[in-house]
Amino acid sequence: VPGHSLSHRERCVQFPVSPYPTGSAAYSSRSLCISPADISYPSNLSAGRQLSPPTIHLYPPPAEQLNCKDSNLTLTCLANGFYPGHVRARWTMDGEEVGRHLVTEAVPQEEEEEGGKAQGTGGSYSWSSYLTMSAKDWHAHSRFSCQLEHESSGEPLVAVVDRESCPLS
Repeated sequence: VPGHSLSHRERCVQFPVSPYPTGSAAYSSRSLCISPADISYPSNLSAGRQLSPPTIHLYPPPAEQLNCKDSNLTLTCLANGFYPGHVRARWTMDGEEVGRHLVTEAVPQEEEEEGGKAQGTGGSYSWSSYLTMSAKDWHAHSRFSCQLEHESSGEPLVAVVDRESCPLS
């Protein structure tokens, strides 16, 4: 860039500002130069805000489903109170990971303050996931878990349902 000295890390890009072809007498361009010092790179998604771990709950299938021998059964995993709003989930049955085709997952949603107003950019998040299986699969396994990864914790948070502890199963 004429009249400008570049540091070894600075990057410049030239871009056209006229409709004339490159090389023509009427062609003109401008340069944009930027150095790493000009850019702020957050170390994580929650820069400026304290991390909040999720509270996680796993609920067994409702009694109505357990009473029907031929119906599908659904376990519900709920997490709330976490920040930032990204989580990664994994379901297991007797320690074996469940196929994604059995799982329905919602996008984390920003929780609302009392009175129904959104908290804005600093709010906590909630999330839900559902594991749906046949009654046969429910009776073939005894332990179901929802494992949640969040940047506030180095280890997954785990919630468990044991089939034997559920009434009517």
